Amino acid sequence: MAATTKNKPAAKKNPGMKPPSEAELKACLGDAFVLWIALVCAVGERFSPLEEQWNPAKTLAFGRYCRLRRKDKNLLYMLPEQGGFKVALILGERAAGLAITSALPAAMKKRIAEAKQWPEGRDVRFAVKSEKDVALAAKLVELKTTLK
Repeated sequence: MAATTKNKPAAKKNPGMKPPSEAELKACLGDAFVLWIALVCAVGERFSPLEEQWNPAKTLAFGRYCRLRRKDKNLLYMLPEQGGFKVALILGERAAGLAITSALPAAMKKRIAEAKQWPEGRDVRFAVKSEKDVALAAKLVELKTTLK
C-alpha cells in the first residue's frame, strides 16, 4: 500500500504539543514514513473521527510521541525513532483474552501473554517494520475496541 499524506484521513488536532511537520517526521522515520501513514489511515478508516495528539517524551530521541484517540478513548501510541517507529497499546483483560484466542501470530500471542500488566491492562509494544505489522497493529486496535 503506497499511502501518502494526500489520502490520509483528516485527523482532529488536540491541544497538546505542536505536531511535527511532515518533513521533520520523514527525516526521523526515513522509509518507515509510509508505514506510519498507512497505520494512521488503517486506524482512521475504522475509527473516524480520529484525533492525533502529540505529547512530549523525554525518553524518545524525537522528543515527542503521537497518541491516536477516538472521542475519549486512547487507541494507539506511535513512538517515532530514528529510521522507524514502535507502537504501544494497552489491552484490557477482555481484549487480551480475545487476542490470545484469535488468529494472531503465535509470537504476538506470547508477547501479549507475557506483557507487563498495569491497572489499565497489558502494555503491548512492538516495532512496525512492514505492512504485516501495520495490519497487526490495526487488528489489535480493533480487538481493543470490540464491544462486550
